[in-house]
Parts: sequence; structure tokens; C-alpha cells
Amino acid sequence: MREAVRLADQARIQFMEQRQQETSRTGLVRPLLGLSLGPYGATLSPAQEFDGLYPPPYGPCGFNNPNNMKTKSTSFFNSPPPYLSTTSETSIALEEKAESELCSFHLGRLLVFAEDEATWSRIDCVMFETVPLLREGRAIRRAVGMLQGTMRLRVKGWRMKPWWVSFVYPEGKCPEEVWTGGPRICMAKIVNEMMKDSLVGANSEFARPSALGINCTQPEFISSLVNEMTDALGSLPADDAAARPWLTLYPNGGLVYDITTQRWIRHPEKGVDSEQKYWAESVLSAARRSMPADGATVSPWSGIILGGCCKTGPAHIKELGRICYSTRV
Repeated sequence: MREAVRLADQARIQFMEQRQQETSRTGLVRPLLGLSLGPYGATLSPAQEFDGLYPPPYGPCGFNNPNNMKTKSTSFFNSPPPYLSTTSETSIALEEKAESELCSFHLGRLLVFAEDEATWSRIDCVMFETVPLLREGRAIRRAVGMLQGTMRLRVKGWRMKPWWVSFVYPEGKCPEEVWTGGPRICMAKIVNEMMKDSLVGANSEFARPSALGINCTQPEFISSLVNEMTDALGSLPADDAAARPWLTLYPNGGLVYDITTQRWIRHPEKGVDSEQKYWAESVLSAARRSMPADGATVSPWSGIILGGCCKTGPAHIKELGRICYSTRV
């Protein structure tokens, strides 16, 4: 894992040397090296980044082992709140345990990089990507908070890198259910629990991400999702809204992933060229949704990071750059 960071840094150095030789210019922008950390679901087979079906103790039931449940679900609860019954108390305890286990999973991986000074010095930012569950988002906040506490005791002046959590919204919805068969977790709740200074009932402070965003989601859904995120962020209490995170937005290339066949499916009515143009226009349209509305002087976001995820390539990014420059966004 550390070797991957060293190799990426080596490639960055070689790239800079080559560009300087080709252009004979100084002051070239140094590419940033991001540590990409996926969700726990990425370790499962089949992968569960999109459905969030995690086996115990990380979730209520896995994809291949539903634990005798008639319906596979991402929720520990079988009925709507308020959760007052003894059964609900058990469900609350199981969810807390799942969050704790997910925290341990993410903390363990973070320590692999943070404990090695040479590796950590090469990293510019840390990206938790394709996260399907709010439960896991909270666990990541706790893991980063614990990492900061641990490393500051060991290394004087140690600092966490800028970091973000990027959620995935298959078909435009969060995969996590409020209760089995019930509605999905809403965007307002996700933004609230990811950005507020501390979480109710927490034993320690939760670290607050530098950025919050969306990735590996179909481009046709991202404009409405960014709208919801921006509205939710603007509705936070003043102390939490003052944090003003960055928005990270990098949808997939418009293809749909089939977890059964483990293949990406192309839209039958779109060619490659039209896909790239549609994708870039969708990203730009979503980015505009994050900007101040008429009459507003300040955006709730500090800035925007745009890019592409699965099944996007250099041609997609080139087209995005072209229309951004042509419209002066």
C-alpha cells in the first residue's frame, strides 16, 4: 500500500521533469497526489459500493449471506421511528457496533500511511470515495478524529491532510434505507451529519471533512443532487455552515454497472462522442447549481473540484475543460 504512494510520487516527478524539458518553462503547477480510499464494500465479493449490503458486524446482512432475512436491507430497523421497543434497542446497539467496526476498518488503513513519515509526506489529500452509507460516513469522521488524536501524541506538529468524503447515489438515491423497505436516507440528513461540529451521543469529537461530494453516480442525477446538497448546506446552523467545505463532483461516464455480471452497460441510444459531450454538459450544469443563487452574495461552498470517475477518460476531461473555458466557468 505504501509502495503505491511511492510509485505515484515517482511518476509525478518524472512528469514534471518531462514537461519542463518539453516547454522550457519554470513554475509549472505541481500535480497533487491524492490517497484514494474506497468503502468497506469495495473489499467484498461481489463489491458493495453501490448497494451497501454489508455482512455482520459491519451491517445487517450481506449480499451473499442475508442472515435468513426475507428482504436484504441496508437498515437495522424493521419499522419507522420512533424506536421505542426492545427490538429497536437491539437494532440501535447493532448499528452502533457496525459503525464502530467500520471506524476500526478505516482507521487501520489510515494508520498504514500516516505512521510512515516518508509516505505521509508524499500525500497531498485523502479521498474517501464511493461511500454508499451514511453510517460509514460517520465512521470515517470518527476514524479521522481518532487518527488525529493518535498521531499528535506521537509526532509533534503532525497534521491531517485535507480530506473529503464522496458518496455514491445509484439511480439518484442513497442506498441506505431508514428502515427495511422504507425511504432512503435523505440528502439533508447526510449533509447535517457529515458537517455538524459534533454528533449527538459521541464520546469524542468527530473530525469534519474539508470537502463533501458525489462520485461514480450517473450524470443525469447529479444536478438535482447538487441542488439538494447546496440547499441542505445553506440550511445548517451558522456555526456549522461557517465551515464552508469544498464540493467534489466526479460522476461516472454514464454507463450503468451490473453487479451480477460485473460489467458496465452502455446506453443503447448514445454513441461515444455524444456520451462525452452529454457528460461534460451534465457536470457543468451541476457545478452551476452550487453557485450563489440570485440575490445571494456567498456560496455555502468554498470551491468546486470537478472530474470523472469510472468509465471516464482523457476525452471526457478534455471536453469538460473545453466547455468550462468557453463559458468562463
